[in-house]
Amino acid sequence: MATEKKLHLLVIGAHIGDAEVTAGGVVCKYTRAGHRATFLHLTPGEKGNPKMDHLAYKQQRLAETRRSAEKMGAEVIVFDYPDGELPVNDEVKLRICDAVRQLQPDLVITHWQGSFHRDHRNCHVNAMEGVFWAALPGIVRALPPHCITALYYAENWEDPYDYQPDLWIDISEVYDQWMAALREHALF
Repeated sequence: MATEKKLHLLVIGAHIGDAEVTAGGVVCKYTRAGHRATFLHLTPGEKGNPKMDHLAYKQQRLAETRRSAEKMGAEVIVFDYPDGELPVNDEVKLRICDAVRQLQPDLVITHWQGSFHRDHRNCHVNAMEGVFWAALPGIVRALPPHCITALYYAENWEDPYDYQPDLWIDISEVYDQWMAALREHALF
């Protein structure tokens, strides 16, 4: 009797909350089916609340993403690049490369390139390069190369330019779980 291969889904977002909103329903569907999922946030999104001190808001966001990921059955990793200042450079790309090699995901979901938000555009560029570099033997790092099998872009209201979806996934069976996870974020 053949067994279905368990997949690992990696969702790379610019800020805590982006990946949960754009791909959280898919994450819930995958984890409910026994697959593994990891959220990788490149910034905590600590400057997103004008009524809170950014250090206090950062701690709040870190707690929110842990609780939200737990409700979705996912893991979470947060890089510490400053909100609103996510650079496009080799350091970020290599950290993503290293994460891909360590986590060995089958599928990656990230931001679409056409965003009016600088961090989302920069996340897209860094993710594309980091995932590509992870597969190259010539990029010598601590871990061996890893090549993903598929790359997808998730729809986000801040990433509207030239986005044309060509894949829809029915998440109706996990919708309530996804909404409960999103409610862990005070933003929602």
